[in-house]
Amino acid sequence: MQKLIISTCGTSSLSNDASPEVRKLLTDNANICNESDLPEASRRTLQAHVSSSLAKLIATTDINQLTRQSAELNGVAGIYGGKLTGGKDHHILLATDTWLGEQGANAIETVLQNHGHSTEVRRVTDLRTDSIDDFRAALSEVVKWAYDTLPGYKEKGYEIVFNLV
Repeated sequence: MQKLIISTCGTSSLSNDASPEVRKLLTDNANICNESDLPEASRRTLQAHVSSSLAKLIATTDINQLTRQSAELNGVAGIYGGKLTGGKDHHILLATDTWLGEQGANAIETVLQNHGHSTEVRRVTDLRTDSIDDFRAALSEVVKWAYDTLPGYKEKGYEIVFNLV
């Protein structure tokens, strides 16, 4: 049976190998929506780090290293019994409404595609932690999306799996 795997995506794939300086920049800028809103010096450092992290993930073939690098990939590997290959499943990656959240989801998407999975990234409007009201509205939107979308997958025979990391 095909699976639809819905994963929440954060920035673990970007932060797990970060230096203390870059980790602080990731934390300080976690709720910035657009890359253009980042201070110039932070933007340059973070762009370089994102590129480096993605290149490292793409080049890594050791499953243990990948699962240590990314909480999201660790969850997916758990679904597949310690592997990242799993047939013709489809992955929906729910990204925060931030530049860094989207970059993290894009990195996970690339790795999953390299392992033969069908994927899509869905950036959820207002899903970030700088405003509790916006966060609540975003969660309500996720519930509405799931209510509207998941029955169609169920009708097509998909098993729905939530990878909430």
